[in-house]
Amino acid sequence: MPKQGQFARSNRQKVIKEFRHRQQRSSRKISLNMANNFLLVRFNLTSGKQLSVVDRESCQRFLQELMPRLLENDFHMMPAVQEVLKYVNSRVPWQFYYQLSSNWAVLDHFMRRELPVIPLEQKIIIKDPIDQQALDQCIVNILARQITTITLMNKTTDAAVQQALTPKMKATITNGDGINWSTVQALLQPFHFPIDSSLDEGSQKWLEEISQIKA
Repeated sequence: MPKQGQFARSNRQKVIKEFRHRQQRSSRKISLNMANNFLLVRFNLTSGKQLSVVDRESCQRFLQELMPRLLENDFHMMPAVQEVLKYVNSRVPWQFYYQLSSNWAVLDHFMRRELPVIPLEQKIIIKDPIDQQALDQCIVNILARQITTITLMNKTTDAAVQQALTPKMKATITNGDGINWSTVQALLQPFHFPIDSSLDEGSQKWLEEISQIKA
């Protein structure tokens, strides 16, 4: 599989201390470049407590990547989420998508509650929020392409063959209730996810931990 790039680690304790210090000094509105830190702190102190340590870490990393893309996309949720999923593709094992889908109810509730109350000069109004079904469809699209690519690895095929196989793979990994994670696991588990030794120690540990998750 392609070598994964840097998937930035969130330094939560430092961020929390700095943010609390700023709050103590001033009650003024925060700048846009502080919105990401604000969101991470709020998640860590509220909804994140509902999750296991490894799930909380994955959700925080997702939020860390999401906030800048929301700003870039005028707070349209769908393109922002799609850009994050595209960015992390090949940087994370399939279990990251499993965590994201499994914890979307918590994340969605948190974002609907917290994004509009970030103390910015202009209130954030999220456009086209994503429900569970829409998120899972985005994930299915990514996983189907991944599985198709691996299936055809080292085989002489043209783009038309891959294009024809991908929809069939989508049908294989879905069911009436959403994503069939046991099938995804069966198809991808045999392929070892390579962890980049140049990543920071925390990111390597996180990737190792989520690589051990079973659906």
